[in-house]
Amino acid sequence: MEGRVKPATLDAHETRFEVGPARDLSLVSRLLKWLLSFSICTTNLGLGNAARIQLFARASAKVRAIWIPGFPKPFHFRGSADRGVMSHFFKESWCIQDTDGRPVRSIVDCGANIGDETVKLWLRYPKATIVAVEPDALNCSFLQRNVSGLDRIIVKHAGVWHRNAKLSVIAGESYEAFTVHENLSEESLQEQVPAVTIPELMEEQGWSTIDILKLDIEGADLDLFQHSSGWIHQINVIVVEANDAQRLRSTAALFEATAAEEFDAFIHGENHVLIRRGLGWTLAPRFRIA
Repeated sequence: MEGRVKPATLDAHETRFEVGPARDLSLVSRLLKWLLSFSICTTNLGLGNAARIQLFARASAKVRAIWIPGFPKPFHFRGSADRGVMSHFFKESWCIQDTDGRPVRSIVDCGANIGDETVKLWLRYPKATIVAVEPDALNCSFLQRNVSGLDRIIVKHAGVWHRNAKLSVIAGESYEAFTVHENLSEESLQEQVPAVTIPELMEEQGWSTIDILKLDIEGADLDLFQHSSGWIHQINVIVVEANDAQRLRSTAALFEATAAEEFDAFIHGENHVLIRRGLGWTLAPRFRIA
């Protein structure tokens, strides 16, 4: 019939009509998200540092430095190569609100990378000693550079594991994605580091408990929690990035390991946060660094 629109023509027209505005909305959404993160970064670190992180550093992996309020030395990062790491300074993060009568005193930061979370923990918990564990040699060199000379921070170039072993460090898609695997042969092309266990870390520091155990270890938490019966009762807070995409059942292993313990469990972003009952501590998400 004359004047009748063919279905194919109508479908094509409708598709073009829907995709255009959707793309525009996506760009607007991305711009608004960037402006929000830039404003938070400016509030936390100042305008100059926000520009260094979110504008200048996007262009290259050149090593740059910022001054973090309250932190006594410059914090170095590898420009665009550390974009994900530096975003931790201006996104809402987990924070354990302790009490004056029972402050946080012992922290283990596993998968410390270049020290972004280590610095935040140092600022937030002035009575705590922090052991920062990082398996990758280059990351660890930046970690050492960023926290050297500070009291209350001990750096260990190692991989946290469930037993003594040699670990191979496997590179991922970014500086945040290194994984470790137990090396069962004498020859390996990958970087190798010693394994360190949770009981060993506690013994080295003379701790009977760990107040905060933070784990960002790209799937190795599955092995860790499957062999945690000897020490899980000595942990007051567990913060672990969910790694089921790398290792199936990682989250299940966490909750199986803590099933007999009295923890309150929360989900905050990509992290599971477990807080032992009776301490009076709470989860207090915040944008501010300290």
